[in-house]
Parts: sequence; C-alpha cells; structure tokens
Amino acid sequence: MVRNYFEEIWDLQDQWSKGILVREVIKGKTVEVVLSDVSGQYNNFAFPLVSSPDELDLEEIKQLLGRNQSSPSVFLTENQQQSGFVEFLVRHNFLLDARDSWVGYDTSSYVDSPVKAKIEEVSTQTFDDYSEVLGKVFVDFPGNEKYLEICRRTLTGELKNDFPGLNSEFFLIYDNQKPVAGGGMFYSKEKNFAYLHDDGTLEEFRGKGYQTDIIKYRINKAKELGIDRIYAIVEHGSTSWRNYLKLGLNQMQTIFILVEKNKTKPLPGL
Repeated sequence: MVRNYFEEIWDLQDQWSKGILVREVIKGKTVEVVLSDVSGQYNNFAFPLVSSPDELDLEEIKQLLGRNQSSPSVFLTENQQQSGFVEFLVRHNFLLDARDSWVGYDTSSYVDSPVKAKIEEVSTQTFDDYSEVLGKVFVDFPGNEKYLEICRRTLTGELKNDFPGLNSEFFLIYDNQKPVAGGGMFYSKEKNFAYLHDDGTLEEFRGKGYQTDIIKYRINKAKELGIDRIYAIVEHGSTSWRNYLKLGLNQMQTIFILVEKNKTKPLPGL
C-alpha cells in the first residue's frame, strides 16, 4: 500500500516555516492567508477554510493579501478542486497559474542506487557558489533572490525560529571546479521530517544525472538521521517531477494555484 502522509506534512510545513519562509499567517473568516518576505504567488496565498465555494469571500482574499501588495492567489487541495472551487474562481477571473505536486519518500517504492557524483556540503564560505548556480537555474522564479538570501541566513544562523531541532543544509556538485548543480534541505530529526528544496542544474550541464544524485544524496542523509518523512514540492510534469518519480517517490497531492490575472496557463476543460 502506498504511504501518503500529505496531511501530516501539510501541518508540519505550516509550523516549521514560520519565521523562516513565512512572515505571518492571518486567519480570516473564510480563508487563511500566508504572507512571506519572498514575493510571488507561490509564497503569498490564501487557503480556503470553508467547505463550499459560495462561502468564499473574494474581497477578504484581496484585502488580506493586499497587505503584502500581492496579487490574489488561492491554493486548492485535490479535495477542494473536486468541490467546485476551481469553477467558482474561474467564473471570477481567476485562472490556473501552476500545479505543484507534493512527492514523498516511501521505503517500499524507493529505487536505491549509488550516488555517482561527488557531493559537497555548502559552508558559509561556499554559499556564494550555491547562490550563483540556483540564482541562474531559477532566474525567472518570483522572489528567487530573496529566497536565496533567506537560505544563506539560515546557514549562518542569523535566521532561525523555535521549531524543535530545525536544521538547514545545502549541497553542491562541481564539474571541473565549476559549481553546476545544487539543492537544499530543511529537516528536523526530532519531528521526523526532511524537506528537499531548490534543487537544479545549470542548463549546459543537464543530462548527466546531477539532479538525481543531489536528490539521492539528501534522501540518504535524511535516512541516516532516522527520518522517513521526506518530501519535496515540484512543478507537476516538470523534469524535476519526473526525476523524483523515477526514484520511486510517490505523488501524495497536487495543489492547484489560481491567480487573479489576465494571462496565465489555460486549465484544460474550463
């Protein structure tokens, strides 16, 4: 049986990210709004608290997200997608912006194999190399520069919260002394979770299995710590998504992100 611990991780993500990736969580009458110092709809969004879309207060969403000068953005779980929220939001000028899949490690399906590349742990002295690689990989991602600065500050210890045992580590692959691929991991041994994030490879060095090695290395490190709730959030259908699934991670949930704007990706069938 496929192990799905999405609901556990969803709650944990809300807890460990406060003060790190999340600046403030505001509970309104019909939605809970997440605000971040990182700009963009993936970090500033509303999550419906009501069971029926007709109960959703769009003005509340605009008002609360407006505190961060963010465009109205709504996250929908699979249950909400099947409960009429998508159709309701589309009727009110919201369109699909992204699908994010939450993928999770399961010992019964994981494809274990040796890591071929040499992986180096990032220090405060080499974080500029990490930032250079991931800055280029995610150059078009909203708020990427700020996200990397937050990562740097978690590594130096300047930025931390009181979540039990929270750690932040980053990893690099060098090719002929050039930093070409990297990835990060937030984790807590005490709370049994590891979040794999921000992994990617410079375009001219893709096809060598570097991202797959970065994924496997972090999973192995988490397993050595006794952690078995290991997850990542990746764009559904992307190369990263395929790499995670090839390694046997399970797709636990796919979140729809709908944003109020004129031009975005069309939602099939709507």
